[in-house]
Order: sequence, then C-alpha cells, then structure tokens
Amino acid sequence: MNNNLLSEVSLVQLKETQGDYYQEMMAIYSQSFPEEERRPIVLHTNLMQQDERFEIYLAVANGHVLGLLIQWALKKMFYIDYLAVSPMYRNGGIGQWLLQRVLKKNKNKTVLEVEYPNDELSTRRIEFYRRNGFQLLDLEYYMPNYNNNENTKLLLMAYPKWLNKEQCEEVAKQIYLAAYRCEWKS
Repeated sequence: MNNNLLSEVSLVQLKETQGDYYQEMMAIYSQSFPEEERRPIVLHTNLMQQDERFEIYLAVANGHVLGLLIQWALKKMFYIDYLAVSPMYRNGGIGQWLLQRVLKKNKNKTVLEVEYPNDELSTRRIEFYRRNGFQLLDLEYYMPNYNNNENTKLLLMAYPKWLNKEQCEEVAKQIYLAAYRCEWKS
C-alpha cells in the first residue's frame, strides 16, 4: 500500500444500517469469514439497533470502506469480534492501523478470538496480534457456530496480558452472554 492512501484513512464509527458504508462493510465481512464464523446479517442489523455495547468501526478512505472492526464494550473490557480488511487492501497496513486506533480509543483491556495455528494463515494472524501487543491466554475455548451444531476450538488473546486462569473464564462468560447469547460451559 502506498503511504499516501494510509495517510488519508480515517476511523469512522458506523451507527446506521442504511447507506454505502454498511453495504461495503457487510461485503468485506462476507468475503473474509467462513460461514460458520459469520453472524447472520439480520443479527448485525438488530444488534446495531438494539444493543449499545455492539460497536462497528471502519477504516475509510476516499469514500470507501477499506476495513472493519466489530467489538463489544463489556464490563471492564472490550471484546473484538471481527477484524477484516478488503481483499484489495490486505497486507498494506490497514488492519494494523485500524486495530491500533481502536485499542487507543478503548483505553481498556481487550480480548479477541483466533484460530489454532494449524496452517500458515492462522499462524500469521496470531503473529500479527502478537506484534500489536496481544498475548495468548491459557484457556480451552470453543466458539459456538452460527450455522451448524459443531463448536470451533479457538484461542483467546488479550491486550495487554492481564488475565490469570480464573479471570479467563470470567471473560469467556461475558463473551458468550453478549456475543453468542448463551451460557459459557468450562
């Protein structure tokens, strides 16, 4: 990515489901995550309208969405649900730019889920988050899938490292109640 475009990027909090930004954001979201990890679009719309804890931030330049970060403002922490960059802008610094802007805005403890490092791409994702100050947590964690009955085994990462084993389970409970609308079972 050329530095000129990166210097033109701005952080926008999306609050409405109408308009081009929402449509562009949902297109990036659909392209970036497998179906079993994607919340149905109608649920995004409902959450934006009904749950003030649900926040969507966009990296925008020249009137177009380059990337998205969806998070939850939970009790004493933030949970990053999704981070994605448009395929034509990947590997150019947009993801890091967006993540760092939101972390600075959060001024609080932040957690996120990552896939197990079972291939080059999942390993690169973990390293990306490590370079940005996240640490892996010691907790067996499964994400409830949205479109089938099987759960996906994931890892949790925290920024900065601030959780002990007991706190990890409390964080998992908060994530499950807010994002998945179900109870955590350790």
